[in-house]
Amino acid sequence: MKKYFPHEIGVRVLLHSSTRLLLISIFVDSVFSFLIFPKIQSLFGDVDGEGYGRLATSLLSCGTFTYTCGNAPTIFRGPGYPAFLAFINIPWSSIVYLWVIAVQIIMNAVAAILVYRIAAILYNKATAQVAFTLFLLIPVLHVFIPRYHVENMLQCMLLAVMYILFFRKKEITFSTTLIAGIVLGCSIMVKQTLLFLPLLLAIALGRRYIRHAAVLVAVSYAVVFPWTLRNYHLSGSLIPVHTNAGMNLVIGNTVVTHFMQTPFQGLKLWQKGNARVHVIAPFDCQETATVLLEKESTYLNAGLAELKDPFFALYKIGLNTVLFFSLGTSLLNSCMLLVPAVFVLFWIPAGLRHSEKMTKQVAILLMVTVYTIAVHVGIYAIGRFSIVILPLMAIISARGIVTSRCGARFLSLVE
Repeated sequence: MKKYFPHEIGVRVLLHSSTRLLLISIFVDSVFSFLIFPKIQSLFGDVDGEGYGRLATSLLSCGTFTYTCGNAPTIFRGPGYPAFLAFINIPWSSIVYLWVIAVQIIMNAVAAILVYRIAAILYNKATAQVAFTLFLLIPVLHVFIPRYHVENMLQCMLLAVMYILFFRKKEITFSTTLIAGIVLGCSIMVKQTLLFLPLLLAIALGRRYIRHAAVLVAVSYAVVFPWTLRNYHLSGSLIPVHTNAGMNLVIGNTVVTHFMQTPFQGLKLWQKGNARVHVIAPFDCQETATVLLEKESTYLNAGLAELKDPFFALYKIGLNTVLFFSLGTSLLNSCMLLVPAVFVLFWIPAGLRHSEKMTKQVAILLMVTVYTIAVHVGIYAIGRFSIVILPLMAIISARGIVTSRCGARFLSLVE
């Protein structure tokens, strides 16, 4: 066995394809986040970011999940992302914005590598190169890195789970299933919409791995269970992670109702939806758990009453399927979201036609994609939510591009 000197090992690491791709992704996101984004920040509204920062600050300062130290513990948000922000900032005892951006850049680079590896295992190296390139070129996968939002974190976690369970060359073991279950459980703690994903992935594992599937489900929900108990203790009701579905339902209904008046202007539409929420019941995120739960019930009843009209319900589902990939804070922002999404969607049929030998793994990618869209279109859908699944779609889309004439020309340039 050949021995390498320390400096030779460093050179071999730098020359490894994954390392090169990691550095490329870090460079691209660093340039955007630190140099470009500060100059165009006014183009993007921010609805949720401040709340996550306040929750993380309270966790660091007083060790409680509250919007302000001394106030009642909240059940309005999931703890996953604020806990992550607090954890990475423990050495500084406060939330350091530039450090958060740096960590999120690295996290996004890991997601890019996972896209490359999944595509390489599922198809080939050429498809992996195109998938990685698509990942770098889709704006929505990068524009939220310099802000406090959960989607880029969720994207990385979901890709990791998919890779561990379905796309590693090695056989699935109980230890890898345990890791996947922990990551999946933490994902649910970040965003409750993934609550039923462990069951779907367990089904996807099949009879051959039925014991592994049981471990995956058990571990995923074991991670969530203590927080559910905490919520029950605070509110007296079964709340798996958080309670903002009713509010989002009302906002989502309002967005669809007024969409034709201010098309693709998400911030104005959200403001109308938020005003509607306060008409139904004035809202304050710092209220006690029992009050928040009571208002959540009020919002749910109001939103569901509007969905009793079958024509409105179908219209909402249809429109939200489009808005899930395209609704930004402004018309310009929405165009930036819509164009790359249409490009990715355009190539998916060609990718599926050339995926005959990998039908099960491709079906799993599609299943997770459809599930993520489905849990949003009936409630509230904006383009930011598509960050979680666009990398999965880009993998299939890349296959379609590679098998086309323009794909052959691209590969001739990069090889």
